[in-house]
Amino acid sequence: MPMTQIFRDLLSQLILGTGSSEAFTNAKAQVLVGDSTQTFDPTRNNLGSSGANFAQSSMDASFPDISTSSGGPPAMRFRSTFDTSKGNFAWKEWGVRNTSGSGSATSSGILMNRSVVDLGTKTAAQTWQFTGVITPATST
Repeated sequence: MPMTQIFRDLLSQLILGTGSSEAFTNAKAQVLVGDSTQTFDPTRNNLGSSGANFAQSSMDASFPDISTSSGGPPAMRFRSTFDTSKGNFAWKEWGVRNTSGSGSATSSGILMNRSVVDLGTKTAAQTWQFTGVITPATST
């Protein structure tokens, strides 16, 4: 999963312990969804969607967490529940953001990733629980 440049820069700061305390905690991390199919741009710090076809939800209890399997890389899991009042549109993109901002698509915070994928259409009659799984990978 491609990461944004601003998140890459934050990782460097966190690893070196310089200038940042922006950990993706239960209180700060959010799952974002929207209906944009724009190509991923690592220089952007928000989803392609805004307005009525953009939604965010705070972390469910005990998330984010790390899931490990024997021999495999750790997977970071970010789970949020979108109740009947949130995200009632076609979900075409998702991302994870670290913020306690106002909730607009351009709120302050750090967008970790953006994935363009058709997840279906949520209606006001449904509650969806979404788990975004991000697995850091190495390459040879």
